[in-house]
Amino acid sequence: MLFGFRTIQKKNILTINTIIEIQQILEENNVGIRKLQGTALRNSVTGKVIYTPPDQTDVINSLLSNMEKFINLDEDEIPHLIKMAIQHYQFESIHPFYDGNGRTGRILNILYLIMAGLLEQPVLFLSGYIIENKSEYYRLLQEVRTNNKWEDWILYILKGVEITAKETINQVTEINALFEQTKEKARKEIPKIYSKELIELLFEHPYSKSEYLENRLSISRITAAKYLKALYKMFGDWEVALAAYNCGPGNDLKAIRRSGGKTTFWGIYDYLPKETRNYVPQFQAMLYILNHLEEHNLRLEEPSYPLEYEHVKFDRAFKLERLATLSGVCLSDLEKLSLVDFSYSRIDTYDQCPSRYFYSYIKKEPRQFNAPAALGNIVHAVLENTLDNNKVLDLNELQEEYKNNIPIWDPNQEITPDLISVGSIILNEFYDQNVDKEFSIYDKEMSFSYIIGSYKIIGFIDRVDIIGDRVNITDYKTGKWEVAQKHVHSNLQLGIYALALHNIFPEKEIYAELYYLRSGKRKGHLFTEEDIEEVKNKLIDTIQKIMVDQNFTPTANSRVCSYCDHAKSGACPTGVYRNKNNS
Repeated sequence: MLFGFRTIQKKNILTINTIIEIQQILEENNVGIRKLQGTALRNSVTGKVIYTPPDQTDVINSLLSNMEKFINLDEDEIPHLIKMAIQHYQFESIHPFYDGNGRTGRILNILYLIMAGLLEQPVLFLSGYIIENKSEYYRLLQEVRTNNKWEDWILYILKGVEITAKETINQVTEINALFEQTKEKARKEIPKIYSKELIELLFEHPYSKSEYLENRLSISRITAAKYLKALYKMFGDWEVALAAYNCGPGNDLKAIRRSGGKTTFWGIYDYLPKETRNYVPQFQAMLYILNHLEEHNLRLEEPSYPLEYEHVKFDRAFKLERLATLSGVCLSDLEKLSLVDFSYSRIDTYDQCPSRYFYSYIKKEPRQFNAPAALGNIVHAVLENTLDNNKVLDLNELQEEYKNNIPIWDPNQEITPDLISVGSIILNEFYDQNVDKEFSIYDKEMSFSYIIGSYKIIGFIDRVDIIGDRVNITDYKTGKWEVAQKHVHSNLQLGIYALALHNIFPEKEIYAELYYLRSGKRKGHLFTEEDIEEVKNKLIDTIQKIMVDQNFTPTANSRVCSYCDHAKSGACPTGVYRNKNNS
């Protein structure tokens, strides 16, 4: 936004190049205009294609050029607000980028109004109105495309401008009032260090840190620390003061007001910014660690040199050896800095079909609603919420929890009654098999992450039990297909989980099993040190293939293609799914 605003101030013209630069700043890449075919806009719930934008680069550029002329030429005498609605339709229908079209389009609205002289500052954000009325937004866009219904679309945008303008005026009024309230409170409670400049800075830049205060106020670190410590005197609670340090006292006061006057961190927790809700517990955790280092056999190490870094993103694979040569940075340091997150699902997708990996994780095409997968989520949620140590398994509780979770995971009622009954039968079977058993649950939906080479492996484990010197890993399966027992030892999913728990409990045996809930069969393997080493090697080999792959050649496999969203949509070039269904 700031880049676009400054550009309009200087040139008072909105060009294609400016639009591209805005999108690149938003997405932090320089991919530019779409070049690959196969882009389609889908219903976020059902996955159904609702619109296919133009996908020839020369056509996209031609349409953008036409839009550029329409925006900047003021010879048509169309009222500016109506013209904004038209150009917004143009841009969203052209859909020129792989990602960020919505955000870029909403920024263009504001920039046009500034260029037209209707706004002096970028303060009219239609995002909230559009998000609250998203279904109507997409419906009216499509109505223009299919039925040329311009009037309803223009009235929708004009209504959004009216509502947003009134809300913005109220918000500005509240901010001004809050500013005066904060200034008066600071003047009374921290008179020794009060300054109008500090209060203005905290409202201008609510997420403030000492370095920023130092630079903007031209003060020393000690003085900045005094300013921040004074927040405790203002709020009388260290946790609330920490929150104010992170998000600004204005946000603290607003949270206190919205909570009904509560003055503790946990009392105002739900009304604070998300970053702040995470910041305070993280700070407390770090403080605990620093105060109890010896108890946990930890020691601090000081770096031998100041750590300076920049964030650099690439739009394609780039060998670290080459980067080390170009940058002069040690290869081993680059390996530590270039960690990439991989999950079992991500790796398995590539193993099944590199093309599916490309569309899922690089292009990030939306996925269609999958009823069997949704059923799996429901059953997993039921078991997570009901199973516990020293608790007798209750069939009625299982079934009641099942009923309660169905609308959460299937809000549009797309799971068939037959499939819903399958879930109920699965839980009955689980109850019959486990009613007399005592659980020794260590964790459920346990998150993990560990590093192998330059890669981070992340994931969640359905259930972890600890019985004596053995760690038992359970992964629930609700599908029909089962792995043969002889192949369980080489199952990569269990191997990844086993490696995660081996890192946490190196002295314990690690047993991992697949629990097939439909059949009640449990297929497991006791992982040895040799098995763990094999998992490491397989992970590194597969991930390295992914990182250097430039083609992502599709694997024509009828079983995989039959449930692949990208094959069904026609995006995948194999045509296996289409050919199968047309034969």
